[in-house]
Amino acid sequence: MDQYIAGFFDGEGYIGLAPGYPCILICQKYNKIVLDEMRDYLNIGSVYNRGKNYSDTYQWKISRTEEIEKFFLKILPYVKIKKEECDWMKSNLHYWIGYNRWNITEEVKNQRLNLRQEEVKRFRKR
Repeated sequence: MDQYIAGFFDGEGYIGLAPGYPCILICQKYNKIVLDEMRDYLNIGSVYNRGKNYSDTYQWKISRTEEIEKFFLKILPYVKIKKEECDWMKSNLHYWIGYNRWNITEEVKNQRLNLRQEEVKRFRKR
């Protein structure tokens, strides 16, 4: 199942940025059952309907740091297309923790955000 999820993530997955989270992992599908089974197998994330304009589309979203770490631990050995992006995000995951916390200055927040956005753009250009 790990290999299946890795292949699915390579094709349908997304690593993104979200305020308050070190990163966010999303897989999207019209078939909710597939997403539910992957979520239940790894016991991480949430599956939900995208909403009014996307009533027949579902997303499996993983945004908690410990769940992202678990996802990378189980799936990363089998990821091919997004391997470099996942490796970079995994190695920098703890750097982003506390990004929106009170003990980090605005200057540091902006530096981290800029670096993260530059890296994500770099991966999207390939």
